[in-house]
Amino acid sequence: MSILRKLGMFLVLVIIACNNENPKATSGPEGYSDKTAKKVFLIGHGSNSKEVIKELVNVSGLRKEGYIVILPSRFEKSDSSVYYLKHEFNEQHINAVHSLEFKPGVNIQNTDILAIENAGLICIMDGEKKDLIRFAQDSILNKALDNAFNNGTTIAGYGAGASVLAEKQFIVNKNYTKEIEEGNITAEKYKLVDGLGIVKNVVIENFDFLQNNKQKAKETIQRHNIPFIEIGPFTTLKLINNIATVTGRYQYKVTLLKPASENQAKKIIEEIYSNGDTFEITLPDE
Repeated sequence: MSILRKLGMFLVLVIIACNNENPKATSGPEGYSDKTAKKVFLIGHGSNSKEVIKELVNVSGLRKEGYIVILPSRFEKSDSSVYYLKHEFNEQHINAVHSLEFKPGVNIQNTDILAIENAGLICIMDGEKKDLIRFAQDSILNKALDNAFNNGTTIAGYGAGASVLAEKQFIVNKNYTKEIEEGNITAEKYKLVDGLGIVKNVVIENFDFLQNNKQKAKETIQRHNIPFIEIGPFTTLKLINNIATVTGRYQYKVTLLKPASENQAKKIIEEIYSNGDTFEITLPDE
């Protein structure tokens, strides 16, 4: 796609976004639609509820102005999850929804950077971590997301897309089997690597990881003195500034594993939060 065509698409998106204004919209509770607030949604596996979609729209101020950028994990617009998410926003009368495609080995276009930095809401989709690691490793994309976040853009991560928003994340060690075969008794199946750092001083994982690797999580907390958050299926953790609120369906919850104190990393506290519960978590300073 030519640069002129991409620029034209970006301008059309901005025009549609300006026409999103709803005369019945209100500013909502404190922190909503506030460009100075830090707003993050960590969304577990499972279908979106209309309540979560409405909350994303309200917190992002999209009923007044702005547009949505969706970042597929496989960097392909044809991702079916992107289609269904667009449809859910369309049902809320939000039509300015744009998905970006970043092909491996191809430099990110300036028009894509502009779209990211000026979005009202950015959604990072679920997928394979080997694909999502690009968000953290690509310095240009990383900076664009950081700029958007610090300028008031709401960022939502789905499944593994929530994990990459943390300061640290686990990825599969692709050399694990080879290391074991070579007699490396200290080889680890998962490696702790840098995430985007949107949510500071934390590791974020989904339900299945913690259920199968709880000891690994505890060792990570003890070694790095860093809390660990597990997001259950059909569960959303909404962060506005440093206040986290859980929205969940069925029996699923959010689990927080953390050191007892800065000087007691060996002692781990486990806290479980369900629908409607709130707690504090650290977000980056300006």
